[in-house]
Amino acid sequence: MKKLVVFVGAVGLLLLGGCGGLQSQKRANSLSDTLNEYRILMRWGDYEGALTYVRFRPGKVQELAEVDLEALKQVRLASYDVVEQILTPEETEADVKVAMTYYHEESNVLHSLAQWQHWWYDEERKRWYLETEFPDLIGNMQKDR
Repeated sequence: MKKLVVFVGAVGLLLLGGCGGLQSQKRANSLSDTLNEYRILMRWGDYEGALTYVRFRPGKVQELAEVDLEALKQVRLASYDVVEQILTPEETEADVKVAMTYYHEESNVLHSLAQWQHWWYDEERKRWYLETEFPDLIGNMQKDR
């Protein structure tokens, strides 16, 4: 009987340990899905939709810079690639480096921009948010001139 209790206890501990790993894997997969959704929104020029991913954590007093959605209507991304991704051991935060190439419809001059983004996982909402300012595509084009 003691052997059975020990065996059942050991199996239970293994299952509990596996659940934490499974939860962690779900968060990592959720980050990949979120990054892909954000990439698609950016590539298709749905900047308003992409802005819904930008949210600073509660308690962090920071206002988002004004984003001129009207000016962005004529900006098209040619590419948006995740170059590097660093996930914290807890898998609740990630630093992601992205590289974008884009152009203004009137000039067709290709511009590039690399950006480090900080993503955080909201446990309550079960989703990832971007805690980095929206890329300044217009400002970067003006610097390239």
